[in-house]
Amino acid sequence: MTAEREKLVQGLEQMSAKVDEARKLAWDKELTAQKKIESIEKLIQSYNTLGYRIGIIPASAPPADGSVFELDFNVQAAVGGGIVRPDQLVNRDLRHEIRGALMKLREKIDGGFHKKQDDAIQLQAQLDRIVEGAVDKKDELEGLEAKVAGSMEQFSEIKDVLSKILWY
Repeated sequence: MTAEREKLVQGLEQMSAKVDEARKLAWDKELTAQKKIESIEKLIQSYNTLGYRIGIIPASAPPADGSVFELDFNVQAAVGGGIVRPDQLVNRDLRHEIRGALMKLREKIDGGFHKKQDDAIQLQAQLDRIVEGAVDKKDELEGLEAKVAGSMEQFSEIKDVLSKILWY
């Protein structure tokens, strides 16, 4: 009976050690999960902040074009226990809804950017033509001014000669 009791005490000690080890493992897992939850919350906050800065949040912002880009963290899913899929941690479908809307926005912005580039190139070409025309007109004006100066000098000489002739 004593041997059986010692065996039971030893079994109890082993079970107690396993329970302590399981508690420590559960505590470590809980800490890791909490750190990951905090990391996700910070990422969502950073994403939303950037969204506000570039003007796609709120949905009423003109670039958003009615699409809802703002993300909210689903706290109930994160702390509710049980197995949680990553897509259940946010209020929107990142892969299909947000990504698709961002791709459309990117295409729209790229198209607008390329159009603005083309417009800028056309305006630069127009400016170059205007500057070239102004340079040509300036050269022409300088030529005409030289002719006028020559004509004025010639006029002055003729006037001097005529006034000498008329005074005698």
